[in-house]
Amino acid sequence: MDIESLFRPLDTKLIQKRLTLDDHRISDFTKFNHGEFPYWQGADIVIVGCPEDRGARGLTGSAMAPDQIRRHLYALAAPKRDLKIVDLGNMVKADRMIQYYDRIADVVEEVVKAGKLLIFLGGSQDIVYGQYKGYQKLTDSVEYVCVDSQLDVEDSDFGIHHASYNHKIFLHSPNYLSNFTNLGYQSYFVPLSQKVRLRNLYFQGLRLGELRNNLREAEPFLRNASMVSFDMSAVRSGDAPGTANPSPAGFTAEEICQLARYTGMSNRVSSVSVTEILPMRDFNAQTTLLGA
Repeated sequence: MDIESLFRPLDTKLIQKRLTLDDHRISDFTKFNHGEFPYWQGADIVIVGCPEDRGARGLTGSAMAPDQIRRHLYALAAPKRDLKIVDLGNMVKADRMIQYYDRIADVVEEVVKAGKLLIFLGGSQDIVYGQYKGYQKLTDSVEYVCVDSQLDVEDSDFGIHHASYNHKIFLHSPNYLSNFTNLGYQSYFVPLSQKVRLRNLYFQGLRLGELRNNLREAEPFLRNASMVSFDMSAVRSGDAPGTANPSPAGFTAEEICQLARYTGMSNRVSSVSVTEILPMRDFNAQTTLLGA
């Protein structure tokens, strides 16, 4: 399908210019949607913004995050000089959220089918439901890893939002979810009923304390994942104050970057989402920088 109609161009002011001719920033290796839709089929990595927070149950503001993350991301030094990145811009909003999830699914299906790594910049974390739906026509087996301080398995019969989208994924028909793992949940945020629900489905949750003792325990789960989602509220508020659910406990900035590195090292991960950043709560833009 033609996905061009699902996007609006980026503001050219978002992309910082090079300071010297010797600089090699990520922006130097990225093609942007500044009005003319880029040829994304030649890229290795495709970036998509999801400025949508209607699923945040009143915690609005994360819709501003994609562009704020970009301000930092494209100013960073490139890790190598053969990067091929395309930023398709921000997805156009839909009248109803279920339509928006379907649009995300269409993008996942098209981009992942072409063998590209797809990165979503959110937005609230309920966009992950659309991320998951995109695999429906691509595979009969999805391994999904979520880095989050909570399990987000509240009853979705009352609506899909950032605390219930995983429940909706678990109930999705047809069922192609072969495994789910939550990394870094904090027990005092998770009711016993939710832990039992996860256990009854034979899914896994690794507590923050378990991973803090040995972060490498997370690597096999991320290595085998098809899709990964990062809720930046999983990072302690001292390192990431601008999140939807800040907590004094959580991963450190270095630990969340290490988890992202494990994700990037995987040959199986085909889509990643970074969500739940609230720029208006941020201090010195350190959360959006960490997201970048």
